[in-house]
Amino acid sequence: MNFIFLLALVSATSDSMPGFRLNLPNTILKFVQIVILITVMFIAISYNRTYNAFQKWEEANFLAQLNELDTSEKIYKDIYPSLKQNGLFLFTYGGLLTRQEKHLEAILFLEEAKKKFSDPNLYLSLGLNYEGINNYKKAETCYLQASFMIPHKFYPKYLVTKLFIKTLELEKAKLWADQILNDKAKVNSTAVLEMRDEIAKFTKSGVINKSITNKKRR
Repeated sequence: MNFIFLLALVSATSDSMPGFRLNLPNTILKFVQIVILITVMFIAISYNRTYNAFQKWEEANFLAQLNELDTSEKIYKDIYPSLKQNGLFLFTYGGLLTRQEKHLEAILFLEEAKKKFSDPNLYLSLGLNYEGINNYKKAETCYLQASFMIPHKFYPKYLVTKLFIKTLELEKAKLWADQILNDKAKVNSTAVLEMRDEIAKFTKSGVINKSITNKKRR
């Protein structure tokens, strides 16, 4: 339909403007017409390809919501050539691979998305994947970046606290744990309460304070 419309548009502009005449030799005029026709065809084909890719992207996201992750990934692979310049597409592709724990593949797409698209959730996804391959320094950088972008949110603070606990950087863990326990939440959602409860149990266990005390004695 779009191709036919564009052809009609070219025809209309050439036939319905009697006052507009180019005094060009027939060979040049025909060449110009061919160039215009090829350009119109290229635009129409590109438009249709992109439009179809967006429709398939929507389908892939719907399947991912139904946990049909493998089927969703196949669609993502098919439409990647058409949407590889779209930062949001690369982000959601990386997010899908994150859910599948395909950390190295996810990192490739998310790092590429970072060049075209900025979002705290992108950095959280990157952090989870770097942590998944035991690259804790890069994971820390990503979690901190997300936290700086959305300082009122608890999830980035929770992830970086858990990371410092895992890597036994307990003084850093305590600083972030204190923020989680003391900062006021805009909404005390179930997720916030669960994160606070988990961190509170850890701080009450005395592991952090014992470690800090032992370091001071040394």
